Amino acid sequence: MLYRDRDITRYAPHRIAHVGLGRTFQLCRVFPRMTVMENMLVAVRRTRLRELLAGTHATGEVERARHWLTPHGHRAPRTRRGRNLSYGQQKLLELAAVFMGDPELVCWTSPRAA
Repeated sequence: MLYRDRDITRYAPHRIAHVGLGRTFQLCRVFPRMTVMENMLVAVRRTRLRELLAGTHATGEVERARHWLTPHGHRAPRTRRGRNLSYGQQKLLELAAVFMGDPELVCWTSPRAA
């Protein structure tokens, strides 16, 4: 697969995200034991992950997560676990988490193509 004249066929998922591509899947892929907010924050670029896990994240990341959740149709409480969401809520959460990475382009991937 070429993206911006670069062959990304064998890139790991985090490298694909780094070049500006976000992707969702036909089948939902959320972290079932994490809360809605934790699912959103883990989607932040890898360089910020240590800070987020240590609880020292900038409030800006939390505000961005709220921006992508509330006005875009996700009504589940931010403290609710991924496994307790309906399928539709999981899909919305997955899409909102993709946008946390500031992608230039979002792709949908079917299970056969993955």
